[in-house]
Amino acid sequence: MTLRGRHLSVFSLNLVARSLGFARDGLAALTLGTPQLLDTFFGLVRLFTSHWSSLADFACLNWVFANRNGEREIARIGDVAIIISLFGIIASIAAGPLVSFVVGPDGNRILPGFLYVFWSLTVVFAGFMVAYSSIFLREANSLAVVIVNVVFCFYLLLIFLISVDDYHKLFIPLMFLPPVTVAAGSLLLIGLYGRRLCLDWEPSARRIRSFFAILMQALAQQVAPLLAHAAALSIPGLAALIYLFERFVLFVPLLLLSITLSHFLYDFSEAKKSGDLSIAQGVVRRQLRFNLIFGTSGGLVSLFLIWIGIFFLPDSFISSDSGLTRFYCYFVSGLMAFTAVLWSIEMIALRALSILDRQFITVFGSVFVALVFLMVSWVFDFYAISALISVPILWCGPLVMRTFLFSGLLLFNFRIERSI
Repeated sequence: MTLRGRHLSVFSLNLVARSLGFARDGLAALTLGTPQLLDTFFGLVRLFTSHWSSLADFACLNWVFANRNGEREIARIGDVAIIISLFGIIASIAAGPLVSFVVGPDGNRILPGFLYVFWSLTVVFAGFMVAYSSIFLREANSLAVVIVNVVFCFYLLLIFLISVDDYHKLFIPLMFLPPVTVAAGSLLLIGLYGRRLCLDWEPSARRIRSFFAILMQALAQQVAPLLAHAAALSIPGLAALIYLFERFVLFVPLLLLSITLSHFLYDFSEAKKSGDLSIAQGVVRRQLRFNLIFGTSGGLVSLFLIWIGIFFLPDSFISSDSGLTRFYCYFVSGLMAFTAVLWSIEMIALRALSILDRQFITVFGSVFVALVFLMVSWVFDFYAISALISVPILWCGPLVMRTFLFSGLLLFNFRIERSI
């Protein structure tokens, strides 16, 4: 199949997945209604997507492709057991503060610490199963996103049809059903088609270190949107609006990311194994050109749709007292759309550096950017800077910084390799 044909297959499946995501958000708005409940629900969804993005979209898939062994793929079962156990310890420590930080004051009542730990382990396990499934089915990650959104939509529709006094009680099963369904489906897929997997129970300290380097990098990337969401909670409805803007401006970049994960990782790892630097550079240039063309055009269409939505935004979301006006929504959505186009560059540079065994360098870069904006967030809190100012800076700033940093590192790496 040609590059265009392979891209089209993944693009089509992800178009379905992202469309179901819009249906999920629309059902949430129809079912929950008030800005405060929507802030809570979208906080929980953001918590889920941040875990899934870190574990399934980035860490697990990068780790699997980094451990390729010729034509056979090695399922490092011993590694997986140790990694899930260690992640459980990390999740236990971070449980309470993280849920309260992202979801708000009701966080620990909705998802208590012990449930958060169990839920995190479920997401980790589902992520690994999807990563292994992608070995023999490149559309596995895209298919998993479809399943997740179908489960979300079905459950929200059920909530809409029944009469409920306290919606918070229904949020717990809403968080558990998607990863459990995906894990079960992936296990079934591996059982049916996983004969190519070479099971290896012996853990490796080097491989585990490599995975945790990738994992720390992936988690560091999630700091910016979580910081922005937490800052937005101070103005009712702002967190929900930022989330919805994000869903629109990242619609096309997320489709491009699925292509990157399903094909670019494979093509670039094959080019690396060939030992020909020009082939590897050609793969990067081809994917960058594709991402920029579709990322820019898609970003303009998404921004146009957002501005139409802002024009018809209900008055319950607009508060002149807090400064949340329609003009502010136009400005912030435009800034986010521009930043989303940069992400189409950053995703290629970052994945290429990981396959080139430069993940420890990119880890330091990602953690450095995260620490910088953690400090910026602390300064905003200390000086009581309005969320209307802090939220766009915390959402856009880290991605702009990472784009220039990783693109420069990839270019520098290619020049070093050429000189050698």
